[in-house]
Amino acid sequence: MLSRIKRKIIRLLRGSRNNAADGESVQPFSIDNDHIVIQKDHLKESLPILAEMLNEQPKLVPHRKVTSLVWNGPIMEISGYYYLDSLPLLDEDLVKKSLVLVQTKKGKSANIKAKDIVLPLKDIKVDSLHSDEPLHHLMGYYEWAGFSGKVNFATLSAGKPLTDGEYALYLRIEVNVLSKGQSFQLTYPLGNIQHLLDNGFHSTKAEYFTAKRQMKYNLIASFDQTNKTMKIVSAKLKDFDPTELVIDQRKRRSLFFTAFSTRLCSEYCINVFAC
Repeated sequence: MLSRIKRKIIRLLRGSRNNAADGESVQPFSIDNDHIVIQKDHLKESLPILAEMLNEQPKLVPHRKVTSLVWNGPIMEISGYYYLDSLPLLDEDLVKKSLVLVQTKKGKSANIKAKDIVLPLKDIKVDSLHSDEPLHHLMGYYEWAGFSGKVNFATLSAGKPLTDGEYALYLRIEVNVLSKGQSFQLTYPLGNIQHLLDNGFHSTKAEYFTAKRQMKYNLIASFDQTNKTMKIVSAKLKDFDPTELVIDQRKRRSLFFTAFSTRLCSEYCINVFAC
């Protein structure tokens, strides 16, 4: 951020006239690692560019990594970090992260494409993450870049398993910058998570049982090489009302007993008349 400001001020004042009282040019500003000091005689020239920089939209350069991914059946636990370059994460209340599940292909039994599912994550400090790489460079300015969360794909669709179809999983961050009175949001792929999946994928069953409905889905999580994120495929295996099965069985038994009784009655009557 500071280097960008330096470049702009240098460009602005490059053509400025120099004082030559002693035969040497006088720099209109001085720069060190942390400060830019503008000479008062050149302050008026600098004000427009300073105002422009205050209102300038920062380039949202994302930095993210999934550091842990653990599956227990249809339940996924995920943690990592995500921040945007030059946007400070010093206060937990000013940052919000989430997972976004986007359907890329609807299933055979679905009539319309499912809406995006937003799954809130817990914002945590980066020093609480378990990572193979050192994260000390994130401490301070990006202190609240960490996240963790748990997703149960067996209850994701209104308490039922994830609707059949193909999905892509993304990370979303929203940062509020009080000094600008603005909020910045960016949705981005998870990155390469293949090494965090046993054998490169995870396969499990997601089930739902009530007195009047039984559902069973096959769930596969893998790495989408094209989109550089996690791919989820949900396939419906069965969906039926067990009470209808009981009624059908009763009807079949009733028809069987009716046919069997009719046959017995017919044979009895034939035997009686024969006597």
